[in-house]
Amino acid sequence: MVKRKSAVIACVLVFFVAAACTAMVAIPGTVFFLNIYQKRSPVAVEDGAQDLDYDLLAEISSYVQSYSIWAGDADILTRNAAQGIAYADNDVYAQYYTPEDYAELQQQQEGNYVGIGVSVSTDTTDGLVVVRDVYDDSPAAQAGIQVGDKILSVDAVDVTVLTMDELVDLVRGEAGTQVTLGLLRGADEVSVTVTRNEVIQHRTLWAMKDDGIGYIRITEFNGNAYTLFVQAVQELTAQNARGIILDLRNNPGGMQDIVVPIADILLPKGPVLSLVDRDGNLVDEDTSDSNYWGIPLVVLVNEYTASAAELLSGSIQDYEMGTIVGVTTYGKGVAQSFYPLSNGGVLKITATKYLTGGGHCPQDVGITPDIEVELPDEVYEDYTNRFCNPDYDAQYAAALGELARLIDAAPAA
Repeated sequence: MVKRKSAVIACVLVFFVAAACTAMVAIPGTVFFLNIYQKRSPVAVEDGAQDLDYDLLAEISSYVQSYSIWAGDADILTRNAAQGIAYADNDVYAQYYTPEDYAELQQQQEGNYVGIGVSVSTDTTDGLVVVRDVYDDSPAAQAGIQVGDKILSVDAVDVTVLTMDELVDLVRGEAGTQVTLGLLRGADEVSVTVTRNEVIQHRTLWAMKDDGIGYIRITEFNGNAYTLFVQAVQELTAQNARGIILDLRNNPGGMQDIVVPIADILLPKGPVLSLVDRDGNLVDEDTSDSNYWGIPLVVLVNEYTASAAELLSGSIQDYEMGTIVGVTTYGKGVAQSFYPLSNGGVLKITATKYLTGGGHCPQDVGITPDIEVELPDEVYEDYTNRFCNPDYDAQYAAALGELARLIDAAPAA
């Protein structure tokens, strides 16, 4: 089985255009566990510490603006310099957002935007951009775009030689306009025309399966994930669900204030999340109360399960509230904070490590499943028809078997 971890974490993008404007940015932040703090003031550099050489930066800027044939305006130089400083400490999750970028990020997190309704990443096996998710009832779904499709062209422009940002620029547009994508689907090349429109992304999906088995999938911990999770719990309970499969595969993480209340529904009284700073000091802690669902539970994870999804699955494992099935998760145990800037922009940097309810940090190690099951490549190749089909999806089939065991072992009501 080909490991796809590096491809997914390198760049997961959502094709969208903010309703208030026609610009679009590539947002890698959906793969990260984000924590928004109150506004803080910059801290003065301590005596003896090495401060930035602002004279050197100004000198370089002068040469670039005076002589470079690719020189941009001052705003572009400022933006690139700010991003460079954010990255300077090897913080791969750092990001500088202009005010416009941050407004679009917030819209993307809420899940209501204008676009085609897919998320994509670069497949490191061939360098092509591949569709990782197609949102329900989106323009892309209506046009027949499928998970696993690889984008070869946009409006007849070959995008296999373009950067991700350049490809994104071609896909963007206003509501009501069309874009034609040339796709590689298996061994066949197909052309699909999509009409850009408003997309409402449902972050939690659920259904009642056979034998009283409830199925809940959380795609990421943003937007309406918590509200819909509560609705899922209510409806499945009303339908007398005997057990639940919680699918966190391909879930890249999300927001602290979304994942914590979901964890509170599933976990008994105790810590859910602890945040520690670079010196090991506890800076924040969330706990659950004594009220919880208490239904037999199996959690599906894979190598794309990251960050906040690892927090939830790891805490469920710590409290022995369910069985974890799949493969070892991505291994991201750090959280990012947003700091508002004087120009209206925002700086995102990695400010804390997080610990699961049992005090474990999954950074670089991930969450090890209780039952390890690989997902066959054929499921990725025909994701639409074989995902959650027990005849093909070995992880889902194993979850069904384990859940049946848990239900049989549960004390009678």
